[in-house]
Amino acid sequence: MPYTNAVFDPAAPVGSSQLSAGDNAIRAAKLDIKERMETLVEDFDANPLALIAGLVGTIGAVAGKKMLIASDAFVPEEDQDDWTYFNDYVQTDDSGTRVLKAPVILPPGAIITEIEYLWTRDGALTGQYGVLCATDFDVATAFNELFFVEEAGAGVKLTSTGATSILIEDNKLYKILVRPLVAGALIGRVQLFGVRITYDTPSAEVTL
Repeated sequence: MPYTNAVFDPAAPVGSSQLSAGDNAIRAAKLDIKERMETLVEDFDANPLALIAGLVGTIGAVAGKKMLIASDAFVPEEDQDDWTYFNDYVQTDDSGTRVLKAPVILPPGAIITEIEYLWTRDGALTGQYGVLCATDFDVATAFNELFFVEEAGAGVKLTSTGATSILIEDNKLYKILVRPLVAGALIGRVQLFGVRITYDTPSAEVTL
């Protein structure tokens, strides 16, 4: 239903208006507010107010939000001496068995739609391997691999998982692991610049 006053004018009444018309202006403003709020709440006269049923599931839905994880956030899974931190990236030592890890902190209900890794390598390594892992918070279990990506190309690469649909659950812990593509005594280094996660928030209840 259209509003009684189609335009909500926060500047009305102007200072030059007649004082005797002030009560009409107050009534008009209250009517404007009530009519507009009734598109959001069940009963504007109720105490307390309640959102229209189902509305909270549609407000605040945002697709394509981004979360960046800088290289500084990654820590070695083994000895700290196995890694070197530079201004722009973190680098492994000359061994193919080293693993970097960083937590993924997203609200329950968010849906990861893509993970991208900015990285490179040198030496004899055949490539890099990145994976999203999760484990149940309530029980002491090992992290399980959910979605991984491999990069075999030389030079600095932005490697994408492509389209994914990974629901963040409220009883799980999540982290990203990065390691050489082939474990073993290969001579070479992985250099990680960072990770970018794209995710959707289905409603206003799902946000950081």
